[in-house]
Order: sequence, then C-alpha cells, then structure tokens
Amino acid sequence: MGYKAAVQILKQAEDLKVRVLKKSDLLSDSQAWTDQQKLQTIYHQALVLDLEYALDKKVEQDLWNIGFKNHISVLQELTRDKKNARRSECQALLTWCLEAASGFYLTLLHELCNVFDIDLPFRRRGNAYGETNFATELNLPQSSSCVYICQYCLVHLGDIARYRNQRKQAENFYKQAILVSPTSGHPYNQLALLEASQGDKLSTVFYYIRGIAVKNPFPASTTNLLSTLSSAIDKESPLEKIHSKITVNEFIQIFLCTHALLHTATDLTQAEVGVKSLNATMTALVATQSFTSEKLIKITAINLYALKHVTSTSLTDELTEDEKVVRQHILDLLAGSLSAFLIPVHTLKNDESLLEYYALPAVKLLTYWIKSEPDVLKEVIFTNRLQIWPSLCKLLNNVQPYLKDFDCSKYANTPLFEDKMLQGFRPLLKNFKELNFKEDDVGDESTEKMVRMKRILDFGVFVSDLDVNNTKLVTKTVEDEKISFEPGCIQPDPTNDLLEEMKSFHITDVSPTSSKKGTF
Repeated sequence: MGYKAAVQILKQAEDLKVRVLKKSDLLSDSQAWTDQQKLQTIYHQALVLDLEYALDKKVEQDLWNIGFKNHISVLQELTRDKKNARRSECQALLTWCLEAASGFYLTLLHELCNVFDIDLPFRRRGNAYGETNFATELNLPQSSSCVYICQYCLVHLGDIARYRNQRKQAENFYKQAILVSPTSGHPYNQLALLEASQGDKLSTVFYYIRGIAVKNPFPASTTNLLSTLSSAIDKESPLEKIHSKITVNEFIQIFLCTHALLHTATDLTQAEVGVKSLNATMTALVATQSFTSEKLIKITAINLYALKHVTSTSLTDELTEDEKVVRQHILDLLAGSLSAFLIPVHTLKNDESLLEYYALPAVKLLTYWIKSEPDVLKEVIFTNRLQIWPSLCKLLNNVQPYLKDFDCSKYANTPLFEDKMLQGFRPLLKNFKELNFKEDDVGDESTEKMVRMKRILDFGVFVSDLDVNNTKLVTKTVEDEKISFEPGCIQPDPTNDLLEEMKSFHITDVSPTSSKKGTF
C-alpha cells in the first residue's frame, strides 16, 4: 500500500517541480509559494509512505534543494544587495522561510521516528512513552535508511540554524547528526563550514579531515580541505628560517602552512623548515599550557590523517621520492609531538595531579597509533628521539600509586572523551574496534582520568616487550605488583633547559572559555 501511494504521489510532483524551479518573483507571486509548499508536502508524504522508494528517487535531495535551499539562496542574495529597494521585505521573508524550514524538518524528523519506530541517541522510541506505531500498513525500511534520513534532517536543521546565525544551535544539530552516524562525513563538513565562519582554521581543517577519513566520506570535504590548506600558505612570507620562540597563533599558522606544503608536495624545502620550527617550539608551548586539550587532539588527528593520506594516495605500491620525503616529515611531526607532550612531565609535581595533565588525551591517541604500527619505532625519526622514553617512564612510575586500588576491568571497552571525538576516524579504526561506543560514559572525570592513565600504562608494558633494532626502548621490573619502568638508553634530564625556555613564554592566545571540554 505504501509503495503504490508513494509512486502516485510523486507523479504529482513533476509539474510542480518544474514550476518551482522557474524561481518566480518571490515577493509578489503568491502562486510560487503555494507551489513550493505543495511540493514540500508531497515529498514529506512520500518519505513517510515508502522511505526506501523515496530515497531511491532522491526525494530527500529534491526536498532540500528545490523545496527550500534554492529559494533561501535567492532571498539571501536579495538581502545582501544593498541597492535592492525591497531589501527589508526580502529579509523579513527570509526570516519567515528559515523559521518555516526549521519547523518542517523538526516535524518530519519526529514523524519519521514515530512511524518507523526509530531510536536515536538523544530521542527515545515513541513506544517508551505509550505512543502508537503507525507503520503497520507501510513498507518498513532498512535500519541504514532510517539512520541516513534522520541524519539528513539533523544536518539541514543545523544548516538552517547556521543561516539564522544561531551558531550554538547549529553546532548542536551537527553533533547530534554525528551521534546518529559517526561514519558519515556530511555533518563533519558542515561543522567545518561553521568553524570557517568563525575564523578558526585549525578546527576547520580538523573537521574537513573528519569528513574525509570516515567509512562514508563527504565528497566536497576533499575540495574544501585543499582550498583551506592552500589559503594557509603565505606566499609573501615563505618559511625561510627556523623559529625558536612563537605564540600559539603563530604555531597554528606555521602548522597549517606546513601541512599545506606537505599535502600538495609543492615546496618540500619550505615544509622541512616548518617541521623544524614546529618541533623546536612545541615543547615549551605545551609546558606553559598555551594549548587546550582539544587543540592537541586536533593537531594529533591532522598529523595522523596526513600520514594516512600520503601512504594511501600513492599510485603505486612504492612511494615516489617526494612521497617518501613527505612521509618522513609527517613522522617527524608525530614523533616531535609525542616528545613535546611527554617532556613537560619533568616539570610537574609528582603527585595525583599528574592524572590531570592536559596533554594525556593526545598522548593516549599517539599510543594507539604506535600500537597498531609498532614498526615506526624502528625508523630514524624515533630512534633519534630517545628523550621520549625517560619522560614516559617517569610518568608511569609516578602515577602507579594512584591506580593501585582502581579496578579498570569494567571500563575495558568504554570509550573516553578523545575516543568519542574521533569515533569512526580511519587512521585509528583498528584501536577503536576494542571499544563499545554504545556504552555509557565512565562517569565522573576522575574515573575517566584513571582509565586513560591505565591505558597509557598498558602502552608502557607493550613497549617494554618490544625489541626495536635489537635494543629495548623501555625495560620493566615487577616487585610487589608495582612495575618499575626504566629507559633503555640513558638521556640527560631536560628539566633545566625546559624551565629556562618556559620563562620566555606567556599564555596570551587562549580565550577564557577555550579550555572547557566540549561534547561529541
């Protein structure tokens, strides 16, 4: 019954579709609005009557593009035109259109969830509240189709909120869309657009790579990423000298410029200067807490994506000479980051506050990567950075007393904040297979910090069992259930040099609210 009704009702849409596409005078032609609303109603009914058939006919795309987006775009152009005598009328009509569109998609989402008994992370099934399921005479769609259409509605609710300059509401809708399907790239791309409008280039690049590095990438994200990275190359001030002291904002500018050069493999000499500048300055910036935990996660994810990109886009099994150079530079950034995150441990108090060290989420993500690709430790990039291991040993030895009575076994498969932030991220998929993202959070923040540290401790054990080029990077001894870690090669204590370097750094680039932990 649903299929036949959907076929019949979509036949009515053909003439309407042609008329609506003509873009009549939106201010004076009342028939244009009548036709548009009729078309919206037909598409709404088709999606509810037979979702699979409607999706096959791309009804959801016509609904957005013809039913809403085209008219919204025309009104936006008329509103921006300062010479338009009817500008205020256009603005009023645009406001009404956006409000109507928001109401339409909220209603559609609610009806689809009720009719097809869809359970979303932030919305319980209707039958939990005694609502009746109306889908008895309809063709029940596949669960993947239900997930897709719900995410599609949420993405466009986010778009509408963005057009209304309701940034926080738009962000919430996009993040709800990610919760519905973390492996779909579309909402990440929209979050990137949102961040771009605020001038946050680091977050913009981060969300574009999230839109690409998932099971179902969003095609436009690839072009958008290239455009954003290309704009980060400062042609007037090329990277010609290695910096030793820079601010966070300057660091991010150099970071994005370097990644643009590596992504396009255009000027690898400049890229090398950029890598050396970043590695020379990052430790002191991390030690002075000039970043936030989220910024370090985003920097780490961008580095991991860049490595995946250069190895996966090669046209042959063997990398070209340029690709090999790019890969080495990216590995240098990854090893430099791990070193920069761990060395400041030498300046921290040896008490329970170690569990709160803000770089640990990024450290844990890098340990994920190394556990899945342990051979990278054999490469010269890592063998030249032996200072990583004394810092890791110091951290692990000093935190163990605070983990002694903590039972981590019940959280073995529970994702932490940084895992949820990167759910579906292809470079870490092997590691995420062990996690159950449908599980509830670990609870309070102190528990989460202990679970995180336990996982880093497990990495220490993992490294101690490795033979890297016939040597041990880390050795361990066990006594009274306490593991003592020692670096395989003794390195000088970096504390004094780091403290001297830190004296010239000031935290000036972090906004008062930027250290708050977000939700994903």
